[in-house]
Amino acid sequence: MSNPTSTFVDRKTVYGDNTTNANDNAPTVAGLTRHPFYIYLITNEVTGSIYVGQHRSNSEEDWRHYMGSGSYLFTEARGYGVHNFSKKLLAWADDGLEAKFLEGRFIAKALLKSVYCYNSNNSESVNRDPRHNTRHFAFKASFRGRQRILHNIALIDKHAATARGNEVHELAKLKTAWNMALRIKQERFEATRQLDPKDWAENKWGFDPNESRD
Repeated sequence: MSNPTSTFVDRKTVYGDNTTNANDNAPTVAGLTRHPFYIYLITNEVTGSIYVGQHRSNSEEDWRHYMGSGSYLFTEARGYGVHNFSKKLLAWADDGLEAKFLEGRFIAKALLKSVYCYNSNNSESVNRDPRHNTRHFAFKASFRGRQRILHNIALIDKHAATARGNEVHELAKLKTAWNMALRIKQERFEATRQLDPKDWAENKWGFDPNESRD
């Protein structure tokens, strides 16, 4: 890696004001007034990766004022530029419970497709077990620090040396997922020339294999 951008920037700097994308699909003021919640889709128009979210309707708020709260989404918006992300209306909801249900349903449908999904905290929809969704697991894992990923791969190799039976197969699948994460991370860096926040932190403060809060 050469000359990467390695400083943190806040959300206001990344998302800014008055950004637009040709693929935006803003709702009408009448719709925002009539329905208290809406479900939206944010798409990285460069990579096709998506984020599904819910938000309280506000007819006085610019459509792109709120561009999601996901940390993975923020990382790539920082790298690719928020102008490369579109925001579209998916559905209306009449209360918070319905909004949560619809959000989960749309995320679950997204996970069945071949695109990466930024969502990480909807327990009804996101399964982090690589045995069930290797590509999705790898995409999320790619936002961890590079040294952490390499450390996890080394641990898998260590355990595989004494594994028997079905455990060998399970460890092989897990290693495949982590190697895929490493490739996705490298592709993101080559496209944006910016370090992920976790890589920035590892470069600045070092990597502690006993620290698991990453």
